[in-house]
Amino acid sequence: MVRRALALFKACLVAVGCAALVLFYFLSGVPTAPPAAPPAATLHEEAQRQLLAFLRRPLENATIAMGAPPPGYLVYSPSCRIPDTDPFHPSLQKLVHREDPVVCSSLPPLTYTKLVAGSDHAGALGSLAMHLLRLDTELLPKYTPRFYHNVTCCYQSVTRVDPEPGATKVDKDVDNKFHMGRCEDLVGEAQLEPDVEFVMVRCSATRPGWRTKKVYTNMHAVVAPKAAIRAKLRENPAREPGDPRMSVLIIGVDSVSRLNYIRTMPRTSELLRSHGWYELRGYNKVEDNTFPNLMAILTGMTRPQVEERCFQTAMTPMDDCPIIWRNFSRAGYVTAYVEDEPTIGTFNYKKAGFKHAPTDYYLRPFLLAAQDHMQVRRLHRLNACLGPTTAAEHILGYAASMATLLRDNLYFALFWMNSFSHNSANSPSAMDDRLFHFWRDLLRSGALKDTLVLFLSDHGMRFGKIRETEVGWLEERLPFINVWLPESFRRRHPEAEKAFRANEDRLTTPWDVHATLRDVLRVSGVPGDATPSASSASSLASSEDSGTVACPGCQSLFRAVPADRGCADVAVDQHWCTCLEYASFKPGERAARGAAEHVVRFIADKLAERQAANASTLDAGWHCAPLSLHKVKSVRGRELQRGVRDFIVILETSPGHAVFEATVRATKTNSSTGAGKDKKDKQAVQYELLGSISRINEFWEHSQCIHNADLKKYCHCSRAAAPAAPARSHRRG
Repeated sequence: MVRRALALFKACLVAVGCAALVLFYFLSGVPTAPPAAPPAATLHEEAQRQLLAFLRRPLENATIAMGAPPPGYLVYSPSCRIPDTDPFHPSLQKLVHREDPVVCSSLPPLTYTKLVAGSDHAGALGSLAMHLLRLDTELLPKYTPRFYHNVTCCYQSVTRVDPEPGATKVDKDVDNKFHMGRCEDLVGEAQLEPDVEFVMVRCSATRPGWRTKKVYTNMHAVVAPKAAIRAKLRENPAREPGDPRMSVLIIGVDSVSRLNYIRTMPRTSELLRSHGWYELRGYNKVEDNTFPNLMAILTGMTRPQVEERCFQTAMTPMDDCPIIWRNFSRAGYVTAYVEDEPTIGTFNYKKAGFKHAPTDYYLRPFLLAAQDHMQVRRLHRLNACLGPTTAAEHILGYAASMATLLRDNLYFALFWMNSFSHNSANSPSAMDDRLFHFWRDLLRSGALKDTLVLFLSDHGMRFGKIRETEVGWLEERLPFINVWLPESFRRRHPEAEKAFRANEDRLTTPWDVHATLRDVLRVSGVPGDATPSASSASSLASSEDSGTVACPGCQSLFRAVPADRGCADVAVDQHWCTCLEYASFKPGERAARGAAEHVVRFIADKLAERQAANASTLDAGWHCAPLSLHKVKSVRGRELQRGVRDFIVILETSPGHAVFEATVRATKTNSSTGAGKDKKDKQAVQYELLGSISRINEFWEHSQCIHNADLKKYCHCSRAAAPAAPARSHRRG
């Protein structure tokens, strides 16, 4: 009886909310769209609670944002209509579940670090600062195995060996190497040298007549007061009250859509919303995977533009790329770049990385050493545990230390995490509590009082069963992004805060984020042309914003973006655009099947062309098997004009059951046959691929023989005799 009453109450609550929204928009003169679909059956009580909170959110905001979209839409304009989809849509119910937090060790870490900070004009990392490495002696008995005696420990430094400045010969694999120093005895505590950033601790227990037994291995990363950092801080003193400059902290979680963020991290999302963070609900990715979407933020350029400027081949180091952290460094900011999962790192997966450390603090050597020398526990084919600590905990702990130690100084820091999100749509739920405490503690501490914070993802899940649904199509293209503006900045620039509120319900992109970061540089006194742009601007919220190289029409989010902007205005290809509304078609329709066959031909042509140009991409004795269309799984489409339709087609090929998704334009053309009175008109269809092709199921096991990152998603490795090269298609694509 109680359960039925509760269900009735919740249904009434939702109904009253929807009715109130409809009444509001009717009275305000805004046309209303059909009401959103009723909420799906709950997966569990926590999911239902979060869903009800999500459904109430638009009602709470409706009186604030007078230009808000009608119910059922995130963005609503003549040029862009992005649907507001239920995070617990019925099509997802069997695919969604919560995962328990990962426990790497039943014991607390035996060692820890502590900063003994000096107090001088350079701040917490001044010349008197030092880090101590300490052994928790009270835990020693718990680490001592039965029948063993004393536990002894030692520690050794881990460093990156940068080439000498001006060196003509540089090891092309330098970004994948590290050096380990001599293991020094650790008794109680040890003072780390100022330039020591990373240490590995090893402990062993002894037993008479037996070999020693390893009982503990762990690594620690500290924000070391290196000489170069102390010099930079002396040249750029700590902020004074009223200083308009801001630090920038970017925390990225790979492959998490806005909807999945709401589903899997409800505590974190509710915390940030309650503290006044901005959520850009119409934030649309610009390309397929991490590299182009992150480089759009960091350089303002497309991947082809980056390749032409500084990344001519996969083995070209990216030291000369105009990444924006270089501009912040020239402005006196301390810089940091940290990314877990070094094997699939943004700048290292099938790439050369950097010859020299790209930022003041660079944790790649730490993570490489941890991966090679500590016990690693893998989950979803990723390094979940590095020793007794999760990989994400290593990253978040370091980020919290940097934000705290440099709270009064200027810094630009990018932290990127793959280890708990890249391969599973459900695994971020295991990190919700940890991220909740991370942000809560930083907000309470005041460490973010002068810091612009971006908490975001690059895209949603790109493969898997969720991705094959219509909701998954939206999710891949709409990553989550939350923005924190310091209170002091809001007071100085009320127009910027108002603009951010307006932008929450408008189409935005990574190009806009790049332009926003350039505005932060302008506030810090750096000229507007310090980074690549379409034009220059001189001040915050200028009426003539600069745009970016890739998107001249994009702009800083400190100004309200045009309410009616569409994907063509912000350099987003139609294949990635969520602004367009499509209807379902029958997969067997002739034009739809023709579109699928065109995609398969395009893949065959691309493989043949690239393999012929660079045979070294394949292991000896291997080739990519020719693919054929197995079946058309689903089709959606829209009619542009008579005889012209666009299709979103999901198809499966053989061998290997690869699942691809592509956007294809089908145009009917007239061709004549016969002569004279017998002349007849016959319609033909011409197909054109719009943008790139997405691979939406896993392909790691099937593509190990090929080493070109762009071709991996197409290749099904085979040892059989290589087929003759297919005849080149003359169709447009």
